[in-house]
Amino acid sequence: MDFLNNINEKTIIVCPNNVKNKLLEVINNTDRLINVKFYSLESIKKLVLFDYDTNAILYLMNKYGYSYETAKNYIDNLYYIEDKKYSSKKLNFLVTLKNELISNNLLIFNNTFTKVYKNTSFIVFGYDYLTSFDKKILSNFNYKIINKDTFDSKINVYDFDTMEDELLFVVNKIIELVNNGIDLNKIYLLNMDSTYEKEIIKIFNMFRIPVDISVSSNVLSTIIGKKAFEYLKEHKSFEETLSYIESFDLDKSNNQVIYNTFLSIFNKYVLCDYSIELITELVKNDLESISIDNNELINMVRVGSLSNSYYLDSDYVFLLGFNQGVIPRIFKDEDYINDALKKDVMLDSVNVINKLEKEATISNLKAIKNLIVTYKRQYLDNVYYPSNMINDCFNVIKINDLSTEYSIDYSKIKLSIMLDNLLKYDKYDDELSKYYNSFDIRFMEYDNKFKGLEKEKLYNYLNNKLSLSYSTIDTFYKCQFRYYIEDILKLNKYEDTFYTLLGSLFHYVLSHVYDKDFDLNRYYDYYLKDKEITIKDSFYLDKLRKELRIICDRLLEFQHDTGLTSYFTEKNLAIDKSSNIEVVVKGIVDKIMYKEYDGKTLFSIIDYKTGSQEINLYNSVYGIGMQLIVYLYLITKSNLFNKYTCVGFYLQRILNGEVNIVPNKTYLEQKNENLRLYGYSTDDFLALSRFDPTYENSKYIRGMKITKKGFSQYANVISDEVMDKLIALVDKKITDARDLILKADFSINPKNIIGDKEIIGCKYCKYNDICNRKNEDIVNLKKYKDFSFLEVGDKDA
Repeated sequence: MDFLNNINEKTIIVCPNNVKNKLLEVINNTDRLINVKFYSLESIKKLVLFDYDTNAILYLMNKYGYSYETAKNYIDNLYYIEDKKYSSKKLNFLVTLKNELISNNLLIFNNTFTKVYKNTSFIVFGYDYLTSFDKKILSNFNYKIINKDTFDSKINVYDFDTMEDELLFVVNKIIELVNNGIDLNKIYLLNMDSTYEKEIIKIFNMFRIPVDISVSSNVLSTIIGKKAFEYLKEHKSFEETLSYIESFDLDKSNNQVIYNTFLSIFNKYVLCDYSIELITELVKNDLESISIDNNELINMVRVGSLSNSYYLDSDYVFLLGFNQGVIPRIFKDEDYINDALKKDVMLDSVNVINKLEKEATISNLKAIKNLIVTYKRQYLDNVYYPSNMINDCFNVIKINDLSTEYSIDYSKIKLSIMLDNLLKYDKYDDELSKYYNSFDIRFMEYDNKFKGLEKEKLYNYLNNKLSLSYSTIDTFYKCQFRYYIEDILKLNKYEDTFYTLLGSLFHYVLSHVYDKDFDLNRYYDYYLKDKEITIKDSFYLDKLRKELRIICDRLLEFQHDTGLTSYFTEKNLAIDKSSNIEVVVKGIVDKIMYKEYDGKTLFSIIDYKTGSQEINLYNSVYGIGMQLIVYLYLITKSNLFNKYTCVGFYLQRILNGEVNIVPNKTYLEQKNENLRLYGYSTDDFLALSRFDPTYENSKYIRGMKITKKGFSQYANVISDEVMDKLIALVDKKITDARDLILKADFSINPKNIIGDKEIIGCKYCKYNDICNRKNEDIVNLKKYKDFSFLEVGDKDA
C-alpha cells in the first residue's frame, strides 16, 4: 500500500469498488490529504467508448422482439466492435446493430473524458489481471499497474473429510481469534456458494457467531415486492400498483423502503413510449438488482471475494472449498463472440483467460497475510477432490480432532447423530461415551402435535391480509398442518417442468381462441419466445401444436352450435370475506359461456384440465374437491350476472394422450369424443338445450342422452335446488376455514375417506418428514355416494 504515500499530484485510481473501500479505509487513517479520484475499469470503458440506458434495451425489445437478457447481451458486445466490415456474419450483425443505435441516438458518448484526463496519472490496482481489451482502453491514458505485495512462504491448506468438519474447524478458529481480541468485522469468509451458505447459517448460529449471509435480499425476493410485481403484471398500471403497496403497513420494517424503491423505478419509465409489457421486464431486472438490508447487526463475520479484491494485513481470511472445479475458476468458450472470432476484435481466448486466472489465484492468495485455506472431500452424497493447484505452493495438513466445546447445542446434535448411527446402523463412534456422559438429551422422544401460534404474529406475518382460493381451501380441509406449511410458510417451491409449461401454454392459447384475429401459431410462438426449450421438448411442442389445433377447432365448432355465444376467458373473480383481518376469496375461471334469454342469463362454467382429475362433489361435504362449485359460488356472489341460471359446470380434458384404434371411428372422431365436457348439467331441458342443442344425444357433453324415461343413467344432472344448497355449503366451508385459519389452528389432521385406497390428506404431500404423522392424527370420514348430506327435497337429484 506504499504507493498511496507516493502520490503527490492529482491521480486517478482504477480499481474494483470493493478495493476502493479498502483504499479509502487506509487514506482516512493517514495524516495528509491525497488528491485521488476512483474509477472502475467498467466505468472507464463506458466513458471512453459509450454508455447506454434502458431506452436502447427497450428499442431492441420492441423492434425485434428480443428478451431483456438478449437485448442487453447484444449491446454489451458492441463495445468490442469497430465500424468496419468483418469476415464474420455475427460480427457484421453487431456492426449494423451498433450503427442503428447510434443513428437513433441510443448510445451515449462522452467526448471530454479522454481529453481532460489525457495527461493525468492513472494507477491500476486490485484487478487480478488486465485483458488485451482492458489494456487497449487504458492506452488512452498515462497508466501504471501496481501489484499487490505478496508473501513467499508456503500456504497451509487444511484437509477435511466433510463440509461439516471443515466449517467446525473454521468456527473454532474464529472463536480463538475473537478471544484474542480480533474484531469480527476484520474476519472474512471467501468462496461461498449456496451449499456453504445453508451449512454456515446452521453451524454458526449454534456457536452464536453472526455472519452477513442473507443480510440483504433483493426487492423482488421480499413478500411485498413479489406481490407488488405480480400485481403490476396483472393490472398493467404504475399508479394502481403503488396504491396496492400502500395497502400494506408502511410503518413496518422495510415496507416504506420497498414503496420508495418501486416509486423510484416507476419514475424512470413513466414517460416511456413503449408498452407496459416491455417495461415490466425492465422493472423486474431493477427489482432484482436493488438490495434491502434485513439485518441491523453491525459486528459480524464478513463475506468476501478472492478475485479482484484486496485485504489489509489486519484482516483474517478463511478461503473455503479449495476444491477441483471451483478454484481456480475455469471459463468455457460460451460467449456470443467465441474464440474463433475473438482475434478479430482484440479479445483474449478462453485458454489465455484460464491461464491468467490460475496465475492470479496464486498471487491473490499469496497477497493475504492472515490466510487459512480449507477443503472438503465429501458433502452429502457428492465426492470432492482438492484443487489441481494444491501441488503448486501449498502445504497440506490433515485435521481429525475437532472440538465442539464452544457450543452445547452442537454437541447435543452430534450426540444424537452418534446414537442414531449406533441404533440404526450398528456404527459405534469412539467419542460416543464422552458425549453421552456429558450431555442429557431426550433421545427417541418426540411430540408431533402442533404447539400453536399467536394470532397477532400470524396477522403480522400475513400483513393483515389473507387470500383464499379453491386450491388453498382444498389443502386446508385435506390437512390443516399441510396448509400451514404450504400456503402460510410457502415451503412448497414451485418448479417449472415441461408439463407445467405445456399446461400454461395451452391455457394461454385457449384464452384467446375466441379473438376475432385469432391465429394459433402467433399465440403459440409468442408464449414460447422467451422460454428455454430443449431439442427434445421442441419436438413434442411441434407435435402438440397439431393437438391444440384439434382442440381449438372443436371449441369453435361448439361456439357455432351453442346458444350461449358470449364468453369470459381467464375471468378473475373475488369475494370479500373479511373478519379480524382482510380476507379475499379469489378464483380464475378458464371459461364462462353465457347469454341472456327472457330476462335471465344462462351461463356455464368450463375448466380446462391437462391432467386426469376427476369430479367428486360428494367430498364437498368435507370441503374437499370443491373447485367447480367454488367457481359457481364466486360467479353467483360477485354479481357478475343479475338474474341467472347455471346450465352446468364441467371439466374439459384438453390433453388426453394418444387414442386407441376403434373400428368405424376416425382419429378425429375419437379425439373429439375425448374433448367432451365432463361434469354436471341442469335438469332444465329448455336451458340445457340452449347450451347444447345436441343434448338429446350429445356430441359435446359426456354421458348426456335422453331416453324414453328421461335423462340417461349416465347423465350427471342436478336441480337448481341442489345447486343452491351446494353454493350455501361452499359459503359455510369457506367461512369455517377462514375462522380456523385466523385462530391459527393448524393441527396435523389428514383426512381419510373410508374405503379409498389412499389417505386423501397425505396423497402427494411432500412434508412427511416435518409432520411425523401418527395413526391417531388421521381423521376418518364417511364416504358419500350421493347428495344425501344436502337434505334436498328431490330424492332422485
